[in-house]
Amino acid sequence: MKSSFRVRLLEIDVEPLMLALVRLRDRPELLGVSLRSGSLRLYAQEPEKLMARWREDWPFQDLRLLGERWVEPDMEDVFTAYSQGYDGVLKKPAP
Repeated sequence: MKSSFRVRLLEIDVEPLMLALVRLRDRPELLGVSLRSGSLRLYAQEPEKLMARWREDWPFQDLRLLGERWVEPDMEDVFTAYSQGYDGVLKKPAP
């Protein structure tokens, strides 16, 4: 099931955390955001391009980006992606 993801998952550390969660959920380039062990896991169709843009020009003046990392999807990510309809991160089923 975890192999059903076609993109890597981006996890970021940002402060203040709860404000970031709310603000990021409103971004059109993100399919979704979830709170995972004090970090934010981002579901995006093109996470590498998104992070490259943010490194160049962080769009949130009131939020501090502390770090980022690529993570392997776990079963919670699989469930979230399918149940929320995050088709942009999932591989298309074989015909």
